[in-house]
Amino acid sequence: MTSVFNLHYLDQFSQVSSFDLSKIPYPWPLVPVVGKRPCKKNWVKKECDRSEILAELQTGKATGIGLKLGKGLLAVDIDGESAAKLLLKLSGGNTFPVTTAWTSGRPGRRQYLLSVEEKNWPRCRNLRIGTGIQEMMARKSV
Repeated sequence: MTSVFNLHYLDQFSQVSSFDLSKIPYPWPLVPVVGKRPCKKNWVKKECDRSEILAELQTGKATGIGLKLGKGLLAVDIDGESAAKLLLKLSGGNTFPVTTAWTSGRPGRRQYLLSVEEKNWPRCRNLRIGTGIQEMMARKSV
């Protein structure tokens, strides 16, 4: 079973003054964001206290929360159904283990969070694999 959290866009947390950050596992390093961008300089090196993040959400300095990847945390993006099919093909039909996942709510879009053993950290890197298919996005008319 995959736990699904809508963590990709967390703007709704800034609306909830009593949001409990302890719902997000403690070892996960968090960073306050505005949109998708970290709102602090040197955010890569800085450890953010959860009370500091909550205060920034409540005051509007931050609009959401980001998860810092690396040091054993790896996210796999699935950007459409063609990507999901390609991942299943490349994995030889294997599926992800029980993990946390999140979505923006857009059809076919999700990320899976994986924990990587320290001995395998040097093997982790950004890798983009295109499917060759441009998927259409549903757009709202305004």
